[in-house]
Amino acid sequence: MNTADFAGWYRREQPRIVNSLYLLSGSLDASRDQADEAFARAAARWPRVSSMESPGGWTFRVALNVLRKDQRRRAREADAPSRR
Repeated sequence: MNTADFAGWYRREQPRIVNSLYLLSGSLDASRDQADEAFARAAARWPRVSSMESPGGWTFRVALNVLRKDQRRRAREADAPSRR
């Protein structure tokens, strides 16, 4: 796939990934940010990602990892005042 293929793939996959993240997190804005991060990583590695059996699956996994990282960070931030 080339960069034109990426654009079409992005238009098809982005809503699915955002919606999936929203169901998991409950935050549409955060879901969009996490999906954006995952798609940026996919774009940076597009020659490799596009040749995978499931580029959407790889991108969803990256987005899910970003979601988990954000949730851990927020939990630490929420817990920080109680440690003082």
